[in-house]
Amino acid sequence: NGIILTKYMEKAQGFKKGQTIKLELKDNTYEMVVVDFSEDAMTATPLNVSAAKYYVGKKMYDELMTNSDIRSTCSIRAKIAEDVDRIAFEKNLMQKLYIEIPELGNSVFFSLNWVDMLHGVEMMPRISMVIILSFAIVLIFITIAVLWYNIKNFMDENMTNTGILKASGYTSLELNLSLTLQFAIVAIIGSLCGTCIGFAGFKPLGNAIAALSGIEWRMGPDPVAAVLAVAITAVVVTVIVLLLGRKYKKIFVLDALRGGISTHNFKRNHLPLNKSKLTLPAGLGI
Repeated sequence: NGIILTKYMEKAQGFKKGQTIKLELKDNTYEMVVVDFSEDAMTATPLNVSAAKYYVGKKMYDELMTNSDIRSTCSIRAKIAEDVDRIAFEKNLMQKLYIEIPELGNSVFFSLNWVDMLHGVEMMPRISMVIILSFAIVLIFITIAVLWYNIKNFMDENMTNTGILKASGYTSLELNLSLTLQFAIVAIIGSLCGTCIGFAGFKPLGNAIAALSGIEWRMGPDPVAAVLAVAITAVVVTVIVLLLGRKYKKIFVLDALRGGISTHNFKRNHLPLNKSKLTLPAGLGI
């Protein structure tokens, strides 16, 4: 009374080995024990074709055929050479079969192409991966924008401290490298934490992909990709901070000690407060 279900039934429907299931056909109920799960690109998921293939023992099969209105099925498998046009072959084969066996027109008969079915199985996981990748790319640009303004605000808010450091003998390059080191360390630590979370999330992600495709996810973490991710993140952050840190060259000690007021570009003041008809808070806000 054992039955082998598809991998889709395990990953998407939650069936487990050793679980007892009931199959109701006509007026009869059959109890079967799940012994394993099979993988086949042809019938991996109902998204491809609304048919599933399960395996039962011969005794159970004969009993099912005898006590129910299930009709016997016949399948034909053909392997063709790689240089043969599979679509043309399939079309030609179907035409000949209907000519030679007219009774096929009265039954459920269809052909499945292994390559096309495999593409169908891969479609949903590929779409999901593209969405995840696109989301990651958007997050990278958002992070760069936040980092850009965060560093600028950090430099403006610490203008007096910058003046003190410069007066103490620190050069613009040293201040720039100090700022770069701080953000690079944060970037590396964050990347390492993210990579660890990514490694930990491989199994849940694999289960989700298997639920979509009906095929077991057998890819493991790629150490090379992980190292590249951390390295690229650190390089991008370092370059951004170094570019923004060039502003230290334009900051003079006395101006910095006064709060950096002379670094403001008054030519861009399109709303002079002494001429504006707006209230002071509104003018300052704009």
